[in-house]
Amino acid sequence: NNGYRDIKAISIHKAIEIVKQGGVSDDVCELRLLKGYKFLHETSCGYVFDMQNGFKYCPYCGKKIKVVG
Repeated sequence: NNGYRDIKAISIHKAIEIVKQGGVSDDVCELRLLKGYKFLHETSCGYVFDMQNGFKYCPYCGKKIKVVG
């Protein structure tokens, strides 16, 4: 378990799956806590980051962040 590299690999894998499915059509990017982590969050487009940065817009897809769950 290498931490950051694992998270980056998960993000890349999810981004590839989203593209294969035709992309994200919503006007918001949903944000939820990443399972097994206390401070890491994942967006619906597959971006993983520490919510302490306080992003209002997803740094990966540029859509407004909507916190869910």
